[in-house]
Amino acid sequence: LKGAIAKNPGNPALVKDLAGAYLAKGDTDKAIAKYEDALKLWGGNYVKKEYDAISSVAALNPTLSPAQREKLWTALWNAYPGVADAANNAGLWYRDIGKNYDESLKWYLRAADAAPADVRILTDTGLIYHYHFNDHAKAEPFYRQAVEVAAADKRWTDLANLLEDDMPQDHPRYGFYSRLVEKEGK
Repeated sequence: LKGAIAKNPGNPALVKDLAGAYLAKGDTDKAIAKYEDALKLWGGNYVKKEYDAISSVAALNPTLSPAQREKLWTALWNAYPGVADAANNAGLWYRDIGKNYDESLKWYLRAADAAPADVRILTDTGLIYHYHFNDHAKAEPFYRQAVEVAAADKRWTDLANLLEDDMPQDHPRYGFYSRLVEKEGK
C-alpha cells in the first residue's frame, strides 16, 4: 500500500486502506492518524461507504481507547457536520458503553442538529436529558419534535414504537400521543 500511496498520494481510499492495515497490526495511533488524513483528502466530498467504514471502526473496534474513538468521531464530524451517523454512534457509545452522559449528550445534540427529522435520534436525545440529567424540560422539545415528525409523515409505526420502547409512561404527553397513534394509526 505504501508504494501505491507514494505513486498516488492524493487517493483517500488508499490512505484509508493503509489505516486499516495499521489497525490490523495493532498500531492504533498510526491508524487513527491515517483515517484523519483520508478524511482530509476527501475534502468534504461525502462518500457514504468510506464514511460508514470509518464510523464503524470508531464505534465497534475493541482495541481503540475512548480517546481514540473521540478522535475519529471528531474527525468525521469536522469533515461532515451535516451527517448524523457518527455523532449518533458516539452518543450511543458514550451512553451505553462509556457511561459518560455529558459526552453522550454532546454527541446526540450534534446528531439531532444534523438530522432534525430522525425520530430515533430525537428520542435518544430526549432520553439522555430525561433519564441521565433528570431534566424533563429539556427532554420535552426533543420528544415533541420526534412525535411531530412521525405524525407529520404519518409514520404511525415509528410513533407507536417510540411510545412503546422509549418514552416513559409518566411523561406528561404520553397519553395524548398514545391516543393520537390509536386514532390516526388505523
